Amino acid sequence: MKRILFAFAVCSLMSPLAAHADIVYSANADYLAFVTAPGPAPTIATFGLGGVYSAGYGNTIGNTSAFNVFNTGVPGFSFVTTFAGNNFTGGFIRSNNVSVPAVVIGTGGPNGFSGLLPGEMLIHPGGLNQAGDGPTIENGVLRFVAPTAGDYLIEGSFRSLDSGSTLNLIALNGATIFSNTADDSTFSLFENLAAGSILDFIVNSNGDIGSDSTGFSLTITAIPEPGTWAMMGLCAAGLWTYRLRSRKAKPVHSAR
Repeated sequence: MKRILFAFAVCSLMSPLAAHADIVYSANADYLAFVTAPGPAPTIATFGLGGVYSAGYGNTIGNTSAFNVFNTGVPGFSFVTTFAGNNFTGGFIRSNNVSVPAVVIGTGGPNGFSGLLPGEMLIHPGGLNQAGDGPTIENGVLRFVAPTAGDYLIEGSFRSLDSGSTLNLIALNGATIFSNTADDSTFSLFENLAAGSILDFIVNSNGDIGSDSTGFSLTITAIPEPGTWAMMGLCAAGLWTYRLRSRKAKPVHSAR
């Protein structure tokens, strides 16, 4: 009996490993909670469990260091609760006369900016000068940094909210793994990531920043390592086998 209790205790200690292996990182839910949290307005657009997500801008294809996180401490950038006159859209923007590049989210109410749904993110590319254009157009970017090594399921969608055409991309450590110019596109990718791997979700202007508002949804799930579940299965099988053997080993007493 003591051996069974000891083995059960060992398996119980292992169970949190399996429980914590399956973690869901919902970019939309996390950004909404971040943007609408009571108290002082956020200054840096880093959010999510452990700060895995960052909202910003930059031409990061082939160059992950080109990413710039939105930071209201940098002149010309702002956190807003009203985006382009819409009271149901808020987040981080470039404070030029067209408020782009931007990563904002529908905060509630019937209609966000340009038909943005409650809880749906909006990513818009743009330039950094006063007019929002200029010689260099920066991509709107949402970045995810893998907190641990393992398998990840990456699911979501890009949705055109305007008449303009955008190039929607996903890059892993600077290399494109998804590209689509369709008005509406979904993705479901399975990637094995090293700790610190960078996933960039990018809205590119495709040549013209006019009418480039793009709705975006994203969920990333860390998949349990097969070895963790195999170990738990061996533990359960071992306990069951030991119990059967213990039953067979019990002496049979004849009645007198």
